Amino acid sequence: MDAGASTEALLKHVANSLLPGHVLTAKDVIETKYKDIEETVLCSTNNHLREYNSALSERQWHGVKLSLNVTATGVAASTATTRKRKFRALEGSREPPNGTIFFLDNTSDPPAKCEERYASTVHDYQGRDTDKPIYIDTRFMFAREHPYTAVSRARSIEQLYLVVGTPEPPSSQYQRTKIYRIWSPNTELVYVGYTTHEDLQRYFKGHFKDRKRTSRYVLDAGDARIELIEAWPCATKAEAEAREQHWIANTPNAVNVLKPKAHRLY
Repeated sequence: MDAGASTEALLKHVANSLLPGHVLTAKDVIETKYKDIEETVLCSTNNHLREYNSALSERQWHGVKLSLNVTATGVAASTATTRKRKFRALEGSREPPNGTIFFLDNTSDPPAKCEERYASTVHDYQGRDTDKPIYIDTRFMFAREHPYTAVSRARSIEQLYLVVGTPEPPSSQYQRTKIYRIWSPNTELVYVGYTTHEDLQRYFKGHFKDRKRTSRYVLDAGDARIELIEAWPCATKAEAEAREQHWIANTPNAVNVLKPKAHRLY
C-alpha cells in the first residue's frame, strides 16, 4: 500500500483484509466478543478507553488460585476461585514500571500508581504483541500511525477485529482547522493551539487580550510570533481538539495543559 496513504485509506485496506464477521461495534465487543481478560482493545486516546473500562470492569473475570499445604503426611493441593482484574501502571510507578500491564486476583491489593484498565491506547501498547484477539477501535483515529501500530501488534490476521461507529455529522467550520504554535526567540516555551479562523495573524491578536490562556507565558517573553504547523481539516470539534492535543504532547516545552475533555469521543 502507498506509504503516504491517509488514515481512512489504511483502515479501509485493513477492513477489506479481515475475515467475515471481524468488523464490529463497541457494543458487540463489550457484550459478546470480549471473553478473555487477556484480550486487547486498542483506542487512540486515554479517555476513549472509558467506554470499555466502565463496562468490562463490572464483569466477573474468574481465575483459579492453586495452594499447596505441607502437612505431616505430605503435601496437599487445593484450588480456589478468584476474581481477576487487569491493571496498567501509571506515570511515576517504579514497581511495576510505568506502562506495564498486569493481572491481580481479589486477594491482592494493586500498587498505588496504577489503574484498573481493560483497554489500552495504541501508544501504550507499542512494543508488545499478543496471540489473543485485538479489537481496534477505529472511531476518530486522527493519526495515520495508529492503525499501522495497532495492526502490527497481532501475530496473525485472524486475531484482528475493527470497531466502527457513526461519527458526528461533518461541520464545514472544522474543515478550516489549523494547528499553530506561538513562540518567541526569548524563551524555549511554546504554545500550541488550533483555530478555524481564516486569518491566523488576526486571530493571534486575541491572545494578547486573553490573559487566561497559557500563551501569556510566551507572550510575556516579548517578540512573540505565530506560525502555522499544519492545516488539518476535521469533521468535528472533537477531532480538532484531539489533533491539537497530539501536537501538544509531541512539542517540547509546550506550556499547554493536556485536557482530558478533548478525547471524549476518541
